[in-house]
Amino acid sequence: MLFNGRLFAACLSLLPILSMAEQIPITPPSPSTLPTLADLLTLSSQTSIFFDYARELSLSTILADCTKSITVLAPVNKAVIALPRKPFVSAHITSESPISFAQPTYPTLLEDRTISFALEEGASEDDWSQGTMKDETRIVEHMDASNGVLYIIDTTVIV
Repeated sequence: MLFNGRLFAACLSLLPILSMAEQIPITPPSPSTLPTLADLLTLSSQTSIFFDYARELSLSTILADCTKSITVLAPVNKAVIALPRKPFVSAHITSESPISFAQPTYPTLLEDRTISFALEEGASEDDWSQGTMKDETRIVEHMDASNGVLYIIDTTVIV
């Protein structure tokens, strides 16, 4: 097969025109678009064991549901490993979101169980980094999601 240099050059000159005509405008995602709680937990290496348990219990559907707004208190892997048995994942989820540290107690998805919070003295009720759970569990990280809030905690919820 012979290579025709003029034909090749002519084709090259048409490429910018053809590619511009076929381009589809791509709209970047809005900065207000947030991942779901399931997305955040999937990406978080420090809470992967908790999320594995949540998936085993089919709670991942709740964590991916954008029609609800919930709060998740996901313990770090080190805290889950230290447990003698699987944690009650449902005790780490409340159907209320966002939560306010001014209201100290919230019901969880585990029947008849609540989670309680306290603020360090002088802290603003919006300052999650100054909040603890009543059993001295520390909140180490906070992430907003499209369907709620994820708080990463340093130990598991005691049930």
